[in-house]
This record gives sequence, C-alpha cells and structure tokens, in this order.
Amino acid sequence: MSPFCCLTNASTNPCAFRFDFYHLCDYLSAAGDRIGANDKPAWMEEKKNWLKDNRRNDVLQALRPLLEPAQLPDSEAPVRACFRYISNHSIFLDYKGAQAAGLRYGQKSRSQTALVGRVLLWVQGRS
Repeated sequence: MSPFCCLTNASTNPCAFRFDFYHLCDYLSAAGDRIGANDKPAWMEEKKNWLKDNRRNDVLQALRPLLEPAQLPDSEAPVRACFRYISNHSIFLDYKGAQAAGLRYGQKSRSQTALVGRVLLWVQGRS
C-alpha cells in the first residue's frame, strides 16, 4: 500500500482506497503553474472543489486540450503528468464518499504517519 492512500470503510467497500488529497494537489499545482498562471489560486481552488465533489472527469476535460506534445519529456510536461495521475487513479479518488463517511483525507493522522514510518523501516531493513 502506498503511503499516499488510506483504506476506507471496509464494511461498505473492502477494496476502496482514497489517495491523499495533498499528493494529488502536488500534480495539480504543477499543472497550474503551466496553465493557470494568470490566476493560479482561482484555477487551483476551482479544480480542488471539483475533485472534492468527485468531478474528476471535469478536471480531465479541462486538462485535455492543454496536454503537452507527446515528444516533450515527462519531466517537462506537468499537465500530462497530472492528467495521467488522475486517469490512472480515478477509481481511488472518492473524496465525496470519504467526507460523507466522516473519513479524513488530505491529512495524515498520527497513526497513519506512524504506520508509514514502520513500513519504511521494514522496507529499509529488507533491502
């Protein structure tokens, strides 16, 4: 399990994960540097609100016409990286459901941070 995801309510959906909102916003912010430069804060706020309302397809539609050319390296294509991240993880981006269930997203609790620390120590010990 990635340190950027948390198991949701197993009684309602045992396979549901919700990816850390702040991690997703890192991708969104990098894309915003390129395409929302005139008013990045407003652009970011709008897209974050869409994501919180599970309107990820609207975010993808907004990003699609602004995708960088395929020949541009990934390191220079933040819009494409954001689009790919949302596309590849769309089933894990249920922020509205997490909020309705009273689950936290976007912040790691102390127990989550401790768990991630233990997992990283375990992985380091195995290498």
